[in-house]
Amino acid sequence: RLGAAIAHFAEVSDRVSIGLICDQLWDQYLESGVLAYGSVIDSVLAAGLSHDRLQFLTRYRDFHESYKAQQFVDAGGMLLSILVSEIAPPHAVADLLVDAIPLLEGDVLVFSADQTLVLMRRRSLPAVLAGWAQWMRAN
Repeated sequence: RLGAAIAHFAEVSDRVSIGLICDQLWDQYLESGVLAYGSVIDSVLAAGLSHDRLQFLTRYRDFHESYKAQQFVDAGGMLLSILVSEIAPPHAVADLLVDAIPLLEGDVLVFSADQTLVLMRRRSLPAVLAGWAQWMRAN
């Protein structure tokens, strides 16, 4: 049903509603720990719709699959790409940074010193907290 709703909102050029549905899919993932939105996103993207939140969900799923497959360097590159491209909604950045912790602490060097510096500069703690606080007020 959500895929059909996204398609409908795309037809009427309602990008705000598409973003809200994507936020709902993200919230469902956070509550369940299961990435159940894949087929919804795939069907919408196959129809040619482009939206930052859809790209975020797709790229996060790709990150998650690489991480599960223990392809940590690839996963780290995807996570860095999501954060640097700023396609992630502000309220999701804290969750993404938490995802980076095991990659920073692991036995395999995932992020170079320069990449770590890029992460720190692009997403400062005050910006993360502000985005999270805004999300909490809205929900």
